[in-house]
Amino acid sequence: MSKPKNKLSNIYDTVKTLLIAKQDYRDSDNLLVVRMWYDELKLSHINAKDITAIQFMEMYRDEKLTSADTITRARRKVQEENISLRGKSYKERQKKQEEVIQQLKSLYP
Repeated sequence: MSKPKNKLSNIYDTVKTLLIAKQDYRDSDNLLVVRMWYDELKLSHINAKDITAIQFMEMYRDEKLTSADTITRARRKVQEENISLRGKSYKERQKKQEEVIQQLKSLYP
Protein backbone atom coordinates (compact mmCIF):
# COMPACT_ATOMS: atom_id res chain seq x y z
CA MET A 1 0.00 0.00 0.00
CA SER A 2 1.53 3.30 -1.03
CA LYS A 3 1.43 6.40 1.13
CA PRO A 4 -0.56 9.42 -0.02
CA LYS A 5 1.41 12.00 -2.00
CA ASN A 6 0.84 14.70 0.62
CA LYS A 7 2.46 12.43 3.24
CA LEU A 8 5.48 11.89 0.98
CA SER A 9 5.68 15.59 0.23
CA ASN A 10 5.58 16.31 3.96
CA ILE A 11 8.43 13.83 4.57
CA TYR A 12 10.46 15.44 1.78
CA ASP A 13 9.91 18.89 3.29
CA THR A 14 10.75 17.70 6.80
CA VAL A 15 13.95 16.01 5.62
CA LYS A 16 14.92 19.15 3.70
CA THR A 17 14.36 21.28 6.80
CA LEU A 18 16.54 18.98 8.89
CA LEU A 19 19.31 18.96 6.27
CA ILE A 20 19.27 22.75 6.25
CA ALA A 21 19.27 22.92 10.07
CA LYS A 22 22.14 20.55 10.79
CA GLN A 23 24.95 19.54 8.48
CA ASP A 24 25.58 16.26 10.35
CA TYR A 25 22.30 14.88 8.97
CA ARG A 26 23.62 15.25 5.41
CA ASP A 27 26.20 12.49 5.89
CA SER A 28 24.53 10.21 8.41
CA ASP A 29 21.31 8.41 7.56
CA ASN A 30 21.27 6.97 11.08
CA LEU A 31 21.29 10.42 12.67
CA LEU A 32 18.65 11.67 10.26
CA VAL A 33 16.32 8.69 10.76
CA VAL A 34 16.61 8.78 14.54
CA ARG A 35 15.89 12.51 14.57
CA MET A 36 12.82 12.02 12.37
CA TRP A 37 11.52 9.28 14.66
CA TYR A 38 12.19 11.40 17.74
CA ASP A 39 10.21 14.28 16.24
CA GLU A 40 7.37 11.95 15.21
CA LEU A 41 7.13 10.58 18.74
CA LYS A 42 7.12 14.12 20.12
CA LEU A 43 4.31 15.12 17.74
CA SER A 44 2.34 12.15 19.09
CA HIS A 45 2.94 13.45 22.63
CA ILE A 46 5.21 10.51 23.43
CA ASN A 47 8.46 11.02 25.31
CA ALA A 48 11.06 8.73 23.71
CA LYS A 49 12.46 7.99 27.17
CA ASP A 50 9.08 6.70 28.36
CA ILE A 51 8.55 3.88 25.86
CA THR A 52 10.14 0.46 25.72
CA ALA A 53 11.95 -0.97 22.74
CA ILE A 54 9.00 -3.35 22.25
CA GLN A 55 6.56 -0.42 22.14
CA PHE A 56 8.80 1.36 19.63
CA MET A 57 9.01 -1.75 17.44
CA GLU A 58 5.24 -2.17 17.57
CA MET A 59 4.78 1.45 16.46
CA TYR A 60 7.22 0.89 13.60
CA ARG A 61 5.52 -2.37 12.63
CA ASP A 62 2.12 -0.68 12.67
CA GLU A 63 3.47 2.12 10.42
CA LYS A 64 2.98 4.80 13.06
CA LEU A 65 6.56 5.88 12.34
CA THR A 66 7.98 6.65 8.91
CA SER A 67 10.11 3.82 7.58
CA ALA A 68 13.86 4.31 7.48
CA ASP A 69 13.78 3.52 3.75
CA THR A 70 11.31 6.33 3.08
CA ILE A 71 13.38 8.82 5.08
CA THR A 72 16.64 7.92 3.35
CA ARG A 73 14.94 7.94 -0.05
CA ALA A 74 13.70 11.46 0.69
CA ARG A 75 17.23 12.47 1.76
CA ARG A 76 18.65 11.22 -1.52
CA LYS A 77 16.01 13.11 -3.51
CA VAL A 78 16.53 16.34 -1.56
CA GLN A 79 20.29 16.14 -2.08
CA GLU A 80 19.88 15.32 -5.76
CA GLU A 81 17.77 18.44 -6.23
CA ASN A 82 19.65 20.76 -3.83
CA ILE A 83 23.39 20.88 -4.39
CA SER A 84 23.94 23.02 -1.29
CA LEU A 85 22.48 20.28 0.93
CA ARG A 86 24.85 17.57 -0.22
CA GLY A 87 27.10 16.33 2.52
CA LYS A 88 30.82 15.78 2.48
CA SER A 89 30.41 12.13 1.49
CA TYR A 90 28.04 12.81 -1.45
CA LYS A 91 30.81 12.70 -4.07
CA GLU A 92 32.24 9.54 -2.51
CA ARG A 93 28.83 7.83 -2.69
CA GLN A 94 28.42 8.88 -6.32
CA LYS A 95 31.88 7.51 -7.16
CA LYS A 96 31.05 4.20 -5.44
CA GLN A 97 27.77 4.08 -7.33
CA GLU A 98 29.63 4.44 -10.63
CA GLU A 99 32.05 1.66 -9.63
CA VAL A 100 29.14 -0.67 -8.80
CA ILE A 101 27.47 0.13 -12.13
CA GLN A 102 30.68 -0.75 -13.98
CA GLN A 103 31.02 -3.99 -12.00
CA LEU A 104 27.45 -4.95 -12.79
CA LYS A 105 27.97 -4.18 -16.47
CA SER A 106 30.99 -6.49 -16.51
CA LEU A 107 28.99 -9.26 -14.84
CA TYR A 108 25.95 -8.85 -17.07
CA PRO A 109 27.15 -7.67 -20.48
